[in-house]
Amino acid sequence: MRSRNSYLAYSERGGHMSAWPMPDGALVVHTLGMRIGPSMGSSSSKSKKIKRQTDLLPLDHDSTTVHVTVGEDDEGEKTDEETPVIHGLSEEQLKLLQGCLNDLGMCPVNDQTMDTVTAAVLSHIKVELYEAGVDLIVKGQAGEKLYVVEAGSLDVLSEEGSEVLASLVRGSYFGEVSLLYGVPCTANVRTVTQCRLLCLDREVVNQEFEPVNVDIIDWFVSHSYIPTSPVVDAKRTQRRTLLWSLKSIHLFADWSIDVLKSFILEMEPALVTVYPKHSAILLQGDHIDSLWIVLRGSILTRSSAETLAMVDTSLKKMPFVIGEEGLFLDKISTLDIYCSSCCQVIQINKYCIDTLIEQFPESVGKSWGECMVSWTKLSESRVILQKTHPTLLQTEVLFQLLYQNPLLRQCSYSFVQSLGIQATPYEYKPGATVYDRKKYSKDKGSMAVVVKGSLKLLTITGNHTVRKVEQGDIFYKCSWMSDKAMVVAGNHGDKDTLLWQIPSQAVLESLERFKDSHLSPPPQPLSQTTEK
Repeated sequence: MRSRNSYLAYSERGGHMSAWPMPDGALVVHTLGMRIGPSMGSSSSKSKKIKRQTDLLPLDHDSTTVHVTVGEDDEGEKTDEETPVIHGLSEEQLKLLQGCLNDLGMCPVNDQTMDTVTAAVLSHIKVELYEAGVDLIVKGQAGEKLYVVEAGSLDVLSEEGSEVLASLVRGSYFGEVSLLYGVPCTANVRTVTQCRLLCLDREVVNQEFEPVNVDIIDWFVSHSYIPTSPVVDAKRTQRRTLLWSLKSIHLFADWSIDVLKSFILEMEPALVTVYPKHSAILLQGDHIDSLWIVLRGSILTRSSAETLAMVDTSLKKMPFVIGEEGLFLDKISTLDIYCSSCCQVIQINKYCIDTLIEQFPESVGKSWGECMVSWTKLSESRVILQKTHPTLLQTEVLFQLLYQNPLLRQCSYSFVQSLGIQATPYEYKPGATVYDRKKYSKDKGSMAVVVKGSLKLLTITGNHTVRKVEQGDIFYKCSWMSDKAMVVAGNHGDKDTLLWQIPSQAVLESLERFKDSHLSPPPQPLSQTTEK
């Protein structure tokens, strides 16, 4: 006997039928072209039993979309227990939705607060499941929904559908351009895997939000969208995208607008290149004669078979630079850097920069010379350790660890570069003291990036471990941490701990210089008792 409150989902397009146990009041979950209604008995020979949601879509987190009641299915097996939800959505789904609404920057109508609008929107959210290979958005057609990706992946495709322009993953949203600007859809979007999406209809968006007061080209620039529609001027968009990217990078931050415009005109016509998934940007042994600015997508840094770091620029919406160290120090790459998703990349050849240095010696030449001094100092500070750790101490690895860390999630890439260029590498034996009590108590905001090994924050009384910082993470003294403590290297047999240490003065000066950057320290653990 089928579970109580069971619904039968069937697709007119493919004839697929599947039973889904649904409780009273649960959200209706459906796929494109499917109707869902009360079960009316037997299913076809093609039917597939779905006992729980994860049977349809493997996830990397524990949230579920619908309530599933306790009952018996056809084979007499028990279904899953009911999952707690808020307004019909799980806590993780609420976070994704809130993040999307905040990022869109849409203004509520009638002087409502954003919290009020979010609460109103919740009752209209639909959770929809789609199989792989479904065209959700077709260029030129009217957009009907705003989509937020909860699970799965999708591709943004060229007009012919032969080229992938961008990848969409968990936390991404799409479909907003047509809704916000009242234009036909400007791109094609197709599911790559089975996907679970949070959807909001056009009518709800129009009802709850004022029209955006942002030029459509500026919207494309801030989201690193590649224009494929006559609705948006492709050349103007790419030029503005490059200008915005250069201004957000420490290396070009002091260049004037006129110089940057000359630079952009020098680089035309190929401004933004799309790198397919799994393609290489840089390989070991390559001579570095360019900068690569990754506007959108995720990159993977490897040495032999070991993955050293990974960065996803899509969700942070901030460019990431590859090759700066090699360009200044005339080096050969010791790393492999691959695209782990489709990536949008700007490549800047050294000869373009040299041309500008000749044209503007007082501005560009001076700025470039100052950066050269900083990189030379950084190189000299690690000359001994780099013989032992030639790949781990590459700045691409350091910058990626800084870029992706939650502590710096509200910091610009210029801020990340400013910290990285002032870091110094140190190596510690297992159990060795990194910050003794005196140094730790006076610390006003230094950072320690753990490249290899780990760190432990110990209380002075009893040597109790308060916090452990693992490889790839950053130690930063938070306000809730006791002054009566010390930091030591972790015990990993005979393996040492390798750190990049950034002095507090460098952190404070960078925060003062880059006003748009703010640190996001971790909250105090609930079980934590603070000694003062």
